[in-house]
Amino acid sequence: MSDSKAPKVLGAVLAGILVLVGCPIRSFADPAADAAALQEQMRLMQQKLDEMKQQLDTVKQQQQEAAAAAAKAQTVPAPAVAKAEPSEPKFEKFLKGFYGTVDASVDYATKGMDGMIAYHIQNGGLGPGLDYTNPKGGPVGNVGWQAQLSTNKSQIGYRYSHKIDDSDVNFIIQVETSLAITASPGLKTSYTQQSNVVNGAIGLGDTFIGIQDHKWGRLIFGTMYAP
Repeated sequence: MSDSKAPKVLGAVLAGILVLVGCPIRSFADPAADAAALQEQMRLMQQKLDEMKQQLDTVKQQQQEAAAAAAKAQTVPAPAVAKAEPSEPKFEKFLKGFYGTVDASVDYATKGMDGMIAYHIQNGGLGPGLDYTNPKGGPVGNVGWQAQLSTNKSQIGYRYSHKIDDSDVNFIIQVETSLAITASPGLKTSYTQQSNVVNGAIGLGDTFIGIQDHKWGRLIFGTMYAP
């Protein structure tokens, strides 16, 4: 009884194996057809494996390209923001030519006569000196110290340079005027002299025109007060 069941069990196992691998159950009487069907299924499986490998290669290549692009974006610096040009560049350049200095001070001034006393001359001017027994009194007026405001060196001016063609030589010009903060406008008049110089006039300062080169210096024509 057991000998008759053994071939049936073996056939059922073989049939199950063929079903699992996707092979149709064929008769054992046609081995050539079974071999051909198995080869066809192996070819189809190899084709599917090749397609899956191609898809994996494509995904891998895309990932590598994305990583390279991200690394390049981190190393490349951000483009510099262009500096906005002034609305009127010539006017801006013109304003940069002005300069000025205000140098004023409060000084301590005194005549050095505070507390002094004047005396008469002995014998009406015929004696040897002053009569210290006959005082005339102290000096009159503000003879002590007093505050005094001095202008010192104060001026405003304008200077300009222009490059001559493609050379290294520049044409230069400067116009300067002194500021007399502590003086009234007009001629300089004192008990010893009178001057026709008007404080605050244009040109009362280092005023000149000339040429300049960084190799040999500059050559100027005009008025120079500074050494």
